[in-house]
Amino acid sequence: MPPKCKSNPPSGRSGASSSGGTAPCPKCCCCVTQVAIQNVQMFTSPVFRGGGWAANGHSFDFVINMTFAAGSAGTSDCTLEWWEKVDGLGIGQTANTWTEMFKFASTSPTFNPWNNRVVPCPGGGNLTVTIVDIPGLGSQSPSFSGDRTLEFRLMIKSGGGCGCAHGCLMAKAKQVLTMVNGALVLAKCSFKIL
Repeated sequence: MPPKCKSNPPSGRSGASSSGGTAPCPKCCCCVTQVAIQNVQMFTSPVFRGGGWAANGHSFDFVINMTFAAGSAGTSDCTLEWWEKVDGLGIGQTANTWTEMFKFASTSPTFNPWNNRVVPCPGGGNLTVTIVDIPGLGSQSPSFSGDRTLEFRLMIKSGGGCGCAHGCLMAKAKQVLTMVNGALVLAKCSFKIL
């Protein structure tokens, strides 16, 4: 079963006081407002992007937009889940099984934009984070021939108890790479945003 977008626990506050006014936000709450996979590019020679080198494949941006409601009683932050399923040739993944890569490799340079983001709390505000990924087959021997299909389910969950319009948003994509004698067969390679 592919991972599904499940919200963090629902809000326990209504945002209104019994006198008809709006109660102050108890926490600085993160709400995801939009996610998108953008800027997909094919490459066939080594590139450095997103904190790492890749020999061939695609690069893409996962763009995350969030708003933070002001509050001084702590922070209820958004959470990232980066799910991948590969049919073979993965980095520590079991073939044909969904793996939560942020949990598996949270210190990867790919995730630096998320790990190093500056949350606008307690004052609140908007924040955009762009994570660049470069999935590829890497340098293979000149005799290597094969296919790889890699699926993505990239999720951002709003903070628990925040009463956000979106509890969770997800972007999906599927990459297919075909290599014959150590070279990509461009006509058989694709990256589709689902």
